Amino acid sequence: MSGTIHNPTKCGIRPAIDEARMAYRRLGKRIIGGNDTQDNTIFPWFCSIVFVDEKDEYFCGATLISSTELLTAAHCITEPLKWLDPKHTVTKVYCGKPGDLKPSRPASFHIHPNYTEVPVRDDIAIVKLRYEYNLNDDIQPICLPSEDRHLSEFHGWVVGRGLT
Repeated sequence: MSGTIHNPTKCGIRPAIDEARMAYRRLGKRIIGGNDTQDNTIFPWFCSIVFVDEKDEYFCGATLISSTELLTAAHCITEPLKWLDPKHTVTKVYCGKPGDLKPSRPASFHIHPNYTEVPVRDDIAIVKLRYEYNLNDDIQPICLPSEDRHLSEFHGWVVGRGLT
């Protein structure tokens, strides 16, 4: 991994938010039928990858893991290239809060070598960015666990846009 890590001893910290509001959102919710959020800064590591050609656009979520790299699903890279015109497709990445999204461009995509669509396996990819993000309270990477950390006892958040 390359790029600048923002506050590496405090990565993955969300800005101060209304905890009562977040607790209400957590009660009994699942991804399907989940909650809308009005404030993207709740998860400042959440970004969007957008593929656009003359007729269509394709959006996918991604997680900022350094100032120059994103983690996403492999199908987010392979799917749009099946039905968008690759000669006329522009790909951009957006991170930040609504109304103040900061664009970047992918330099390269690295899809897991064992990725398969059917059955779905190893559906993961790294997007290297052409431009480095200036890390701040609105744009910062998530913490990645060390290899020896067992995460089975921890709760996680699923963040995304669109349909599930």
